[in-house]
Amino acid sequence: MKITDPESRVPDQAGGWAPDSWRSRTALQQPAYEGGEELQDVFRQLSRLPPLVTSWEIETLEAQLA
Repeated sequence: MKITDPESRVPDQAGGWAPDSWRSRTALQQPAYEGGEELQDVFRQLSRLPPLVTSWEIETLEAQLA
């Protein structure tokens, strides 16, 4: 089941979730970018940055919510 409905929050049953699973989804309001190589450079730069939320912050939140 591929998600094309933006209101749906159910992951793809065939492949599950992965950090790049968003690439297989339909972007309904995605702008058209010129310069595809420049866009790929930005993706590469972003992939080298640290996460916005760390695993221990997630675990702390889960413990607080429990």
